[in-house]
Amino acid sequence: MATAFVTNSISQSQYQNQVAQDWDSVGTPVTPPVKQNTDADPNFSKQALPPLDLTKEFIPPASRGTALQQTRALADHGDAVAQFKLGVMYQNGQEVPWDHAQAMMWYLIAKVGGITLANQNLQKLEARSTPAEIDEAQRMAREWLAAHYPAN
Repeated sequence: MATAFVTNSISQSQYQNQVAQDWDSVGTPVTPPVKQNTDADPNFSKQALPPLDLTKEFIPPASRGTALQQTRALADHGDAVAQFKLGVMYQNGQEVPWDHAQAMMWYLIAKVGGITLANQNLQKLEARSTPAEIDEAQRMAREWLAAHYPAN
């Protein structure tokens, strides 16, 4: 079944002509001229830039090792954000060896601490992990929780 083109009392060709006129009246956008920096290296845009590692850029070299130590200390004292950060660090291999089981363990603990994003990261990791890694992460999380939050 063919549908008819309906507009407010004008034909399809009139409508198309009006759209074309409206479009033409808009014209081409005017771009302001860009001032060239004459002191800049003319080959700069052709140079390859090294990848940006924000960890190295924003954490002073003397503090890099201590950032992990401070995060772990906070996590061990129940800081859910620090627990989540440890999960991210293990998932990405930042300052620690890359380890799915450790990452999932910290995400599980952060999830218990109320970090909702930990559950999303956990689900993504579980989809890429072996059943043995998942079991190991759950075991480690249970042991950590039992050691840090003993039952009354």
